[in-house]
Amino acid sequence: MRLRSGRFRLAGATSGKRALEAGPGSVVFAPWATKRMTLSDLAAGTTATVVELRGGRGLVNRLAVLGFTPGAQVTVVQNYGRGPLIVMVRDSRVALGRGEARTVLVDVTDHAGA
Repeated sequence: MRLRSGRFRLAGATSGKRALEAGPGSVVFAPWATKRMTLSDLAAGTTATVVELRGGRGLVNRLAVLGFTPGAQVTVVQNYGRGPLIVMVRDSRVALGRGEARTVLVDVTDHAGA
């Protein structure tokens, strides 16, 4: 895991929680170091579960109508890092703008390269 400071790295999982290694022999537990991220941060081929929708009433309603409800499985089909991304949700392909995708919080269940 890359952090802004660049001083910490993942040491591994302990009791289902991730730990960060701060230096030789010292381990700091970080409950915030989970797999939860926004939909726009995921690479193509990654599968995740929708956890929360953030934004105004209109945006949240639009996303819910498209099928982005808590518990829904989503798979990123295309994400070039800029511009819209294509996501598979409830057996439908949906194109979302990057701003819309940033409002969808997900828990990663399967990585593209793993």
